[in-house]
Amino acid sequence: MANDRAVPFPPSSLTGPLADHLEAVSTILRGLVAAPKISAFSGADPNGVVSGYPGDLCVNLVSTSSDLRLYQKGGSLRVPSKTGWVIV
Repeated sequence: MANDRAVPFPPSSLTGPLADHLEAVSTILRGLVAAPKISAFSGADPNGVVSGYPGDLCVNLVSTSSDLRLYQKGGSLRVPSKTGWVIV
């Protein structure tokens, strides 16, 4: 995602059912922004090839071994990079 700005909550001056609905939608959208992304690649290793954030998943589409098919991006900072993929 190019812009990691948070989805704003509705203004406090808004009240009633519409305000409740917009607050619920805003809460759901905030949760989706941080949801892990799932990528696919074809190759031996996603490191240096697939960019992702910590927690993202990557699936090797051509691996014949289930042990080498799913990778997860490690790290603690919410910064994209092409390194840190480990087999799950």
